[in-house]
Parts: sequence; structure tokens; C-alpha cells
Amino acid sequence: MAVRAVLAVALLLLGAQTASADDLKDCTRRLPIRPSSPANLIEGGKFDSQEQAIAYTNRGVALRKKGGLERALANFDRSVELDSGQAPIYANRDVVHQPMNDFDRALADFNRAIKLEPNNAVIYLNRCAVYQRSKDADGALAEYNRAIELEPKQAFTYGNLAFVYMSKGEYDRALAEYTHALELDPRFCQRL
Repeated sequence: MAVRAVLAVALLLLGAQTASADDLKDCTRRLPIRPSSPANLIEGGKFDSQEQAIAYTNRGVALRKKGGLERALANFDRSVELDSGQAPIYANRDVVHQPMNDFDRALADFNRAIKLEPNNAVIYLNRCAVYQRSKDADGALAEYNRAIELEPKQAFTYGNLAFVYMSKGEYDRALAEYTHALELDPRFCQRL
């Protein structure tokens, strides 16, 4: 798919008015490596290990969105083999573990990501989701509070924190957090 998109752009840049499906078929037939063999494209010697890890991570994200969790997980695992020092790889792999209800692995991936990027509020926010899905409201509260320490002006975080307080029956705290979210961003409710 990405190869076809690149080819379509190339045809447009070369002066073609529009790229038809037949044009794309002709271009893909001329490629020395079949697009149906993505491992050949990624590991064909043109990318270093970090670039290969990024390519496998991107494929994993696409496969996850398509619903291919097992294949997505295999791509993320390959990314980690190639470059174990990148927090986004672990954070993305976690999002495959969650729908598989493998919360222990999901938390392990986020823990590794946080070790690599301890001041990344987004990672803490995503780890909150694991705690919420595994019914650990106290764990989620701790993560939201850490995310707020790192980025205190995000209305979305306060809204999610309020949701956790509501799930615990702490309605006054929830109301205070929702109010704070609206003070930070009056359009907050429109974004829900």
C-alpha cells in the first residue's frame, strides 16, 4: 500500500494527470522486490537496524488497526529485537497486549518505555488505560497524577482522572476534576 502511494505521487510529479490502477500495477511489476514480501523490503540491506525497527513498528501499528493482533505483535517483537532502546516500540506493542487481555505484558512494556523516557506524560496516560482495563483504579489514579505532574495543562487528563474517581464512587472529587478540565479548556466537553 505504501509503495503504491509513493508510486502514485511519483507519477504525479513526473507529469501524469492522475495515476490509474493500471499505472500502479505496471509500476509494481517493475519493482525488483515484490511488495507482498515486506520483510524483503525492510531487511533488504538498505536500512540500518534502527530504521528497520521503525518500519516494523509502523507495520505493527497498521496491522493492529486492521485487526491482525498476532501479526502486529510479531512485528513489534521484531522491532524490539532490532532496537530495544526506543520507548515508542514498547508503547505501541502494549496496545496489542491490551485487547488480548494480557495486562501483565502490557504493563511490562509500559514500564520499559517509562524507563527509557521517564518524563513522557503520554506514556503514563497510556499506562493508565491498562490499569483501568484491569480494574485497578488506584493504579490509574497514580498514573494520571504523574501525567499531571509532567503536563499540568491538559484538560483531557483531568477529565480521565474524573472518570476514575466516578468509578470509585468519589463524585465530589470527580466533579472537581471535571471543573478543572473545563477551566483549562472550555471546549473540553465538545471533544468527548
